[in-house]
Amino acid sequence: MKKGIITLLLSLVIPCAAMAAEGEEMTRLTIEHNDGTSTHMLLTDSPVLTFDGGDMLVKSENIDMRVSRSEISKMHFTKATPTSLENTFQNDYTICYLDGILTVSGENVTDAAVFDTTGRQTDRFQATDGVITADMSAYTPGIYIVAISGHPSIKLLVK
Repeated sequence: MKKGIITLLLSLVIPCAAMAAEGEEMTRLTIEHNDGTSTHMLLTDSPVLTFDGGDMLVKSENIDMRVSRSEISKMHFTKATPTSLENTFQNDYTICYLDGILTVSGENVTDAAVFDTTGRQTDRFQATDGVITADMSAYTPGIYIVAISGHPSIKLLVK
């Protein structure tokens, strides 16, 4: 299957700073997943979407994710006011990595698996009351993929 490339052209959107002023609405690309969750990307982050076989890859300065196209119900543009200091719109779960401790919390968080760059699963964590606390301080420095059940996977840099 041919690889298709879609580049979101910011020239179609009025240029604005990467951070919104308090209360300012910003345009974002919204990907709705079949499991009811949504992923939102600010257009000011210049997300680039590519399709590789059955997967959609999204890359920008702040995002690097791969989603199976069969897991996507629809994509559209929305306007919203950022609700946190980091201008993130995903409010169904939170991720924090500080001092070697990864914390994932949210109502629908049940478990997470950690994979190294070779694809080998290095760990699996179960949530307690919607919270996963994973001590990754002993991990070898490198990049890891954290697959959170029901949510897009994230890349994590362990130093």
